[in-house]
Amino acid sequence: MEITEQIIEKKFNEYNKEYFNNELPKPKFGLLKTYRTCGYFSCKKIIGKRKLKGQRIDISVYYDWDENELKNVIIHEMIHYYLAH
Repeated sequence: MEITEQIIEKKFNEYNKEYFNNELPKPKFGLLKTYRTCGYFSCKKIIGKRKLKGQRIDISVYYDWDENELKNVIIHEMIHYYLAH
């Protein structure tokens, strides 16, 4: 399966509704070209305000993901996001 930022965004919206009650604000999405990291969530915390800035989820395009594997990686990164949120 070819991965694009649009596919990641579409899946994020679907899983946010299904598993996270639409609580997660939409982050930026990106593609990784490495085999060492399947997915990555990053953000900056604003000290003293309990807010996040620069939320981002990146997924590796190195692997030929099937539907279920991609779902697992995106939800895994969304759990990191949820805990930071």
